[in-house]
Amino acid sequence: MDWLLRTLMNTPLRPLRLLLPLLLTLLLPAAGQTPPGASGSIAGRVTNAAGDTFLERVRVTVEGTSLETFTDAGGAYRLDGVPAGAVRVRLCSTGLAVQSAPGSVVAGHSA
Repeated sequence: MDWLLRTLMNTPLRPLRLLLPLLLTLLLPAAGQTPPGASGSIAGRVTNAAGDTFLERVRVTVEGTSLETFTDAGGAYRLDGVPAGAVRVRLCSTGLAVQSAPGSVVAGHSA
């Protein structure tokens, strides 16, 4: 690859030399870029403020998506198909203040 870059940069075709960085940027994939459509999961348990009682029937959503679920009798929930990247999880329950928290989802993993 270095040989190819040196050869292209030393050619008398000046326009090609000027376009080379742009062509490399377009043709080589960015390192660490998440592929479109990549997703993961979010799972957890919801408790009261004191942390001593699990809360049932709390609505759990991911802001900006149509994903939602409700906690079970043990306060547990799981959402699959969550888009990879930064997310904000929102918790709603009758009689309690709405809570939200940021998170990060890695494609193919559970957060």
